[in-house]
Amino acid sequence: VETDGDIQKAIEELRKKGVKASVTERQSGEGRVAATSHEHGHVGAIVEINCNTDFAAKSDSFGKLLELVLHKQIANPKGNVREDAEVKDAIVRAAQQTGENLVIGKAIAIENPTGYVGAYVDAITNKIAVLMSFKGKPDAELIKKLGGHIAFAKPLGLTRDEVPADLVAKEREIAVEQAKATGKPQQIAEKIAEC
Repeated sequence: VETDGDIQKAIEELRKKGVKASVTERQSGEGRVAATSHEHGHVGAIVEINCNTDFAAKSDSFGKLLELVLHKQIANPKGNVREDAEVKDAIVRAAQQTGENLVIGKAIAIENPTGYVGAYVDAITNKIAVLMSFKGKPDAELIKKLGGHIAFAKPLGLTRDEVPADLVAKEREIAVEQAKATGKPQQIAEKIAEC
């Protein structure tokens, strides 16, 4: 009502106030990724599922859910795995079991009918994955080395200088409002927002 039905503005206003009303509104800042290529190598997929705690992300039930969603994505590369009835049901069951907000983050598949799709997952964190498309079939060692290089080169431009100025301004405004909501004066709130 306060934002005249504008959902994005409503989210920003709630973030400024620090409101978290239910499980589904809790931030899902933890999670894991899984990636694989189909046995013939012409299709590869990556799926990310997020949750509230690292503890839940490392559980067996979370791993089984991740595998289910990954296999659904690779079986239907052009489909939207979020709309799959079995996936929806599995997420609800897992959320009820863990008491956490489980959300499918990224889910993508690529096809290369005349070549090979390789998949790499960082085995230490299980939070970084790469899909690569090749003209021929590379050996497993090349996929591992190249995937690791791509993953840790930060190819998406994730440096602070490359973040859009309008996004920085919006996040700064939210941080100032959050600090003011705790009783901080304007000048102090602005200094806090710079951190």
